[in-house]
Amino acid sequence: MARLDVKSSDLQWVEKVRSFLIDVARASLADIPKLPERVATDALPLAQQAQQIQQQALAFNPSSWQYQHQEWIENVRQLLLELSRMALSDSPRLPENLAQRALLLMETAQDLQEKLVDLRAETDPEVASPEMEIANPGLLLSNLRTQLNLMRDRHPHRDNPDWQNLFIALDEVEQYYRHLNQ
Repeated sequence: MARLDVKSSDLQWVEKVRSFLIDVARASLADIPKLPERVATDALPLAQQAQQIQQQALAFNPSSWQYQHQEWIENVRQLLLELSRMALSDSPRLPENLAQRALLLMETAQDLQEKLVDLRAETDPEVASPEMEIANPGLLLSNLRTQLNLMRDRHPHRDNPDWQNLFIALDEVEQYYRHLNQ
């Protein structure tokens, strides 16, 4: 990955996409599957930003994250557009594979987010500074998730259900944070 190609707006977009996809997967796996309320307001702007990132990818070198993940960005954009159309329809009907698609794209988003956070911390001293972290709680939560994943991977009892409970709690904290920022 080219170090200079990690912009905070791109990192924020990946973070927003990941949390959006988590909400979509949860809602479609519920007892009564339905679209999350935020689909109507969030899907189209995220899809438009994906298109901007795709256009920028053409200007970046082949080692940039935008260039390397063009297919993933396009898949996310297509899903966001599909969800936006569903939210605007009179009788939205969820596709059966929506949760699976959202989870697969979310996993890539999480991996990508972790890589981009690490890459920015290596190249931009302000990102790693405590002042910057306090100014961006979303980035703090992302860093916490990354560190917890690393700790779990090294832990002798990494299969302990408490790890899953911890990540579920972190998902809820992120969800509350998003609601406060809306």
